[in-house]
Amino acid sequence: TSINLFQVSNDGKYAAYAAFDGGFYKLFVQDLQTKKTKQVGKGGFRSDQYPFDKSYPILTWTKTGSKLAVISERKDIIRLLQYDVAKKEKVKNNIIKFQRIYGADFTNNPNLLIVSGQNKGQTDLYLYNTSNTNATQLNNDLYDDLNPVYVNWKGANGILFSSNRID
Repeated sequence: TSINLFQVSNDGKYAAYAAFDGGFYKLFVQDLQTKKTKQVGKGGFRSDQYPFDKSYPILTWTKTGSKLAVISERKDIIRLLQYDVAKKEKVKNNIIKFQRIYGADFTNNPNLLIVSGQNKGQTDLYLYNTSNTNATQLNNDLYDDLNPVYVNWKGANGILFSSNRID
């Protein structure tokens, strides 16, 4: 078993991680004060013919640290699991707009994710509403936009991301 992903909530109270065993993984949330750990999900598969895809799951916390979003893929369907640590509730949805998601981060709104998603072979940034599953495209160009991070700097909100732009 190896731990490849580790995300601490923004308030520092919880840690989420994925423990991998071959092609399978289990998702855990640990209360960093009480040290109690709870399994909140699992996924993956084992195959001799296909290499294990370590780009999933994608873990991100809301800015308040009360909700964890887990983006994964199963049978070519992208899935979103939201886990509320206070209520200990899970909400599961399928994300059908994208062929692949490369990264995600919550905005200040706990229902809005900035997503780097591939749609029709093009990777752009989208604002994804977790409550109604609407996706609003933020940019539309030939460049790849990956690893989005929602930031507040000197009172201004914005998105940092990596890209293959040359200018």
